[in-house]
Amino acid sequence: MNNSNDCYLSMGKPMFRVTKENLDSCPSCDQKAKVVPSSVIKHFVKDGVKTNITSLEDFSFCSTSSCNVVYFKNTFMIHINDVKYSIGFKNDPYPSTVCYCFDWTKEKIQEQIEQNGKTSALEEIKEKVKNKQCLCEIKNPKGKCCMSDVKKTIIEIKSKLSKESI
Repeated sequence: MNNSNDCYLSMGKPMFRVTKENLDSCPSCDQKAKVVPSSVIKHFVKDGVKTNITSLEDFSFCSTSSCNVVYFKNTFMIHINDVKYSIGFKNDPYPSTVCYCFDWTKEKIQEQIEQNGKTSALEEIKEKVKNKQCLCEIKNPKGKCCMSDVKKTIIEIKSKLSKESI
């Protein structure tokens, strides 16, 4: 069974899975959230902020695009300006990254669709995942495979472009 929260190897076994749901909601926007691996916090959070954290475990990612909180644990919040890298689905940065392992952005996907009517993003990502080249549990701010985000982005771009052509 394929779950959008899993990155699958060529053998069909999940490399990792994010399943633990935080019982709390984001202290800023009240959105329910999922706990991310500590490797994500270690990778994304600025060193100066990490010195104030006793444990990198059990932080959750706030997926609300308009919320300035990226990660939180109970009432401790890590904001957009506390992270080292741009978060592609927070506050519409440019470029807007959707695949952090292989540098796929919304802009790159849209450019391919505009030029060719399709994008190679999913096929390229799937091939690299199959070859064990992804590091989603570290490089993706959500701490999980980006496939569902890439699929959603492609659908949104195609819908937007079809509306613009009418």
